[in-house]
Amino acid sequence: MRESKLNFKKVLLDYKNFFELNINDFYIDGPKNMIETSNFVMSAKGKRVRPILSMMSCTALGGKIEDSIDVAIAIELLHNFTLVHDDIMDDDNLRHGQPTVHEKWDIGTAVLTGDSLLWLSLHALKNIKKNREKIILSFIDAIKLVCEGQAYDKMFESKENITLDEYEQMIGMKTGYMIGLCSHLGSICADADLGTQIKMQNYGLEIGKAYQIQDDYMEIYSNQEVMKKSLNSDVELNKKTYMICLAIKNRKFDVIDILKSKKCSLEKIKDLRNYFEKTGIKQQTIKEINKTFNNANKILDTIKFKVNYLHEVNRYLINRKY
Repeated sequence: MRESKLNFKKVLLDYKNFFELNINDFYIDGPKNMIETSNFVMSAKGKRVRPILSMMSCTALGGKIEDSIDVAIAIELLHNFTLVHDDIMDDDNLRHGQPTVHEKWDIGTAVLTGDSLLWLSLHALKNIKKNREKIILSFIDAIKLVCEGQAYDKMFESKENITLDEYEQMIGMKTGYMIGLCSHLGSICADADLGTQIKMQNYGLEIGKAYQIQDDYMEIYSNQEVMKKSLNSDVELNKKTYMICLAIKNRKFDVIDILKSKKCSLEKIKDLRNYFEKTGIKQQTIKEINKTFNNANKILDTIKFKVNYLHEVNRYLINRKY
């Protein structure tokens, strides 16, 4: 088992290094302020989960890593477009351990940077040789759903009672669909049959759901140094996270009183930690994360792979610290 973990770490690093090599200096010809800020965002050393999942999904089904690199680049650019604009909306000042664009420059520059990352993501898809039309149409659908999911997220800030179904619909359009897009497009790059493509998309949707609930959990139980991003905005903006919605479903309405209190965000987070532990919300959330990863594994078990590291990806993600 230890040897398997060590081998997977090397595989993970190999995929990440291949991606970094191809994303380096991806934007070099244009207005200086767009080039500088776009490359600043993309040079941040994030986990690169989405591009790695895209490439691994392709190679697992018999494709070559080169067949999926343009899709991987496009998805990571799209992901970072959403982050730059999300950071403006949430007034976050830290992302991937470095200042957010609007914090380092200004809001106008950050809006323009996000816009440039969006068109660059579409530009990257022009290089695709196989199944380009299907990939581009799926990618456009993803842009629509991600923006609509963000709209729901914003709307929910001003509503007290958000059901778990509403929450899951929202994250399914944002995090879920984006991660589902990775495994789905990776399978298309590998020329997988339609049934396998659908299974791979459903696998990614389950991973995306688990990933977002993990993020909600870590916003409360981790810290800024470990997460390398601002953690106070969810509480300050009254974001409807999984644990908040679960508390409301369980008729634990006093969680709203904590969110509405005049205390600073750090004190609110401390109160929420105690509250979620006392009411069992913390353990129910961990159980849901594990259950969703297990659902993803069950889908993988139904697919015939050439080489399969995706179960290891699940284990890696379920144990992530940020």
